[in-house]
Amino acid sequence: MKLAKNTGEENKSVKISTKRRIALFLGVAIYYFLFCILILWAAGALYYDVNWNSKMQALPAILWILFAIAATVLTRPHRLGIFTVLSFVTLIMIWHISILPQQYRDWQEVHLKTPYAEINGDIVTVHDIRDFQFRGPSDFTPAYETHSYNLNNLRDVDLFLNFWGSDKMAHPIVSFDFGQDGHLCFSIETRREKNEGFSAVGGLFKMFEIIYIACTERDCVMLRAVSPGEDVYLYKTKIGKEDTKMIFLQYIKRIDELCKKPEFYNAITANCTTSIRRQNSPERRRPWDWRMLINGEFDRMLYDNDMLDTSIPFEELKKRSHINRKALDAGYSSDFSERIRED
Repeated sequence: MKLAKNTGEENKSVKISTKRRIALFLGVAIYYFLFCILILWAAGALYYDVNWNSKMQALPAILWILFAIAATVLTRPHRLGIFTVLSFVTLIMIWHISILPQQYRDWQEVHLKTPYAEINGDIVTVHDIRDFQFRGPSDFTPAYETHSYNLNNLRDVDLFLNFWGSDKMAHPIVSFDFGQDGHLCFSIETRREKNEGFSAVGGLFKMFEIIYIACTERDCVMLRAVSPGEDVYLYKTKIGKEDTKMIFLQYIKRIDELCKKPEFYNAITANCTTSIRRQNSPERRRPWDWRMLINGEFDRMLYDNDMLDTSIPFEELKKRSHINRKALDAGYSSDFSERIRED
């Protein structure tokens, strides 16, 4: 009996020891995983935030990774190497935080001007509304205009959804219908410099400033319609008049804020979709939905929340909402907005 008791205690001790080893292994694995994440984050900051615009742009990031590996592997005692790397990560983080957004850079022509507005009672005057004539993504005739809108004429808010590659990623453009005053669109984009392309990873750092483009429907739709491989969908929303007015004034407030003080774009917290949600005060925000980040499902999310026409199946609604052909047929006619809404 005593032998059996001892054997049971030994088995229990072995089980506890095994659990401790597993817990220790998982703890060490998580520790080194987070350590590697910090090294990679610092490398990304050095690559995307050091604005060299040259073939040597990757050099700081490469040198940093080589240094981090050498310090971790070769330094003795081992914890000294870890401490050294973490100290440099802290310095890089402080430098990263100190980088400020800029209003004046050598911007691409399509991002050259930031709109601003003046409010006088019910009349909102928006300056630097983009109205380019696009024959191709980089072939266009620049034009800007100033236009006044009467808030009493604000009727509806529509949504353009632009797909340019994956069906899981899209770009929303909000359009306000002022009846006899016309339509005004807002497109939230990365503000890019000349010879600078879009980078999803760079958008996680401080590679881009953010810009709210105020534009005509001809401008924003034709830019996408003449671009190979891009599709544009137009959805009429069921948002009430008072909420439509509130949303419009939120956009007006944001363009004035960004005109006075630039901000950085962020691919997660301040992108073309999450920025729309952030405009609302916390108490008015809808619950977070993953489809705001994987925004190729943004139209489906609105449909599920009864903000689009739900009298027909979603697949049929999306099929009817495709407007590339209508936009190309309408061209730059004065009745462009009416023609893309036919049928």
